[in-house]
Amino acid sequence: MKKGFSFSYIEKNNMIIRHLLKDGRINPYYRMIVKYSKDMELFEHPFLSWDNLSYFCDEPDEDGLDDYLLNHALQEGKKTSISVITKRSEEIKEAFSKEYLIHEIPRENGYSRVYVCRKGSLIDYFDEDSLFDYYEKTGVHFNDGSLTILLNTPMIEIVSGKVDFKNNVVYSPIMRMDGSDGISVSYGGAAGLISGLLFGYPIESSISMIEYNAFGRD
Repeated sequence: MKKGFSFSYIEKNNMIIRHLLKDGRINPYYRMIVKYSKDMELFEHPFLSWDNLSYFCDEPDEDGLDDYLLNHALQEGKKTSISVITKRSEEIKEAFSKEYLIHEIPRENGYSRVYVCRKGSLIDYFDEDSLFDYYEKTGVHFNDGSLTILLNTPMIEIVSGKVDFKNNVVYSPIMRMDGSDGISVSYGGAAGLISGLLFGYPIESSISMIEYNAFGRD
């Protein structure tokens, strides 16, 4: 990534541990640790990558117009949506207006957060059965229809705030088939998973973050 962010890869006690690195070292200002079982079958998809997650941790250029986001991420099929903070939102809207949907949120000091999404919903780009099968295998269970609702909601409605999926987060510890901890997710709890799909983060990283938040693991 342009400012040197990446993730380590360490095998320890049958776990994969990935630390966020800045220029090859653990970042003291933005700590992120992703953990998952060494035996976990990874979910492969062209819109999901560790590069996308590394980019999330990166700092934007002062004007927010980064080459990767503007010229590669959507055009080369690397993710379904992008988000930038910039003072030059009009240039972004002009560049993407013909093929993509755009939502702008004004911020202080002349900045705006601009979301650019592919048309349609996540279900147009991800297979629902494959997603649910994967979540079940990794111990994530949904105790309502939240994920199905959000997968079928137009992405532009999610980023524009028309769908409130970040409140009422409920995580309930359960037991996986092998006796290890698992997690049950209700409506608000799907936020992290949906955000990961929107912006192209590996599913195992989203699951790890949910488990970390729920159980307070380090």
